[in-house]
Amino acid sequence: MTLGDGCYTWQEAATDAALGATGAGLGARWAWRYGPRSLTRVTGKEWSHAISRKMVEKYADLARDYAKRHANSYPKVSAAAKRAIDRMEKAMNKRGGINGSWASPRRHYRHDPRRFPRGWREMGERLRPTLQSLDRIPDWIKLSIGGGIRGAAGGNIAMDAIP
Repeated sequence: MTLGDGCYTWQEAATDAALGATGAGLGARWAWRYGPRSLTRVTGKEWSHAISRKMVEKYADLARDYAKRHANSYPKVSAAAKRAIDRMEKAMNKRGGINGSWASPRRHYRHDPRRFPRGWREMGERLRPTLQSLDRIPDWIKLSIGGGIRGAAGGNIAMDAIP
């Protein structure tokens, strides 16, 4: 079906596009702020890093030292590498960024061995180390992987139903 065969006009196509864009924009804004595990701050939750801040700083310092040792051989590359390392460190340690998720104090206590919130004795036992590692993976990564697996397992779409 095309726009030229009389079944679908340009006005209808424009209306559908405008309504779809409006709905997608409002839905994305709502999900970004109020989704169950959004990347923006939610009341009652705290930021839980997947890779601890100390570990990020340690490896960033090692990379800076490496760039400094090779600065004489490659001065332009060294300066660019230093800026890239600084940006990566900032992105990894930023709250609400790519390196973690917002978690309830109980969930954060259960998977972070260094977290002791108020009333931690009543929160039960911590997760086993392997489950701690899996639970600390940012939710957006878990959902992306799950969506890819679901899409791959879904099979082929029947193309003969489309004219």
